[in-house]
Amino acid sequence: SHLQKYQILNACSRVFKHSVPNSILHQILTYDDLKKFYSTPVDTVLPLERMKRIDLPPNLHVQYEPHRFHPDEDTMFNGQTAFPKSNTLVTGIRTKRKFKGSVVTSPFEAY
Repeated sequence: SHLQKYQILNACSRVFKHSVPNSILHQILTYDDLKKFYSTPVDTVLPLERMKRIDLPPNLHVQYEPHRFHPDEDTMFNGQTAFPKSNTLVTGIRTKRKFKGSVVTSPFEAY
């Protein structure tokens, strides 16, 4: 029954310190499925972090820190953007500390 499945999954979650994600719940139908899930090693390292540890080919470069375009600070293209009619909105609380947004003023709004 659903209650038994919930109780078993809840107990396993407490014992193994990680739970079955929602995307996999429908695949857990038997005890063997549950055993197979919890016997699979858990890798919490993000793929980008994993790339930092390996030797990349010389023709591949990965930019680990994001670079955000701002027209007042751009020196490569003299403030010219690829999206001239689009604002750069920074909405995240953490990203607002790191990046400045920019609002595009249309030359037609002055009239």
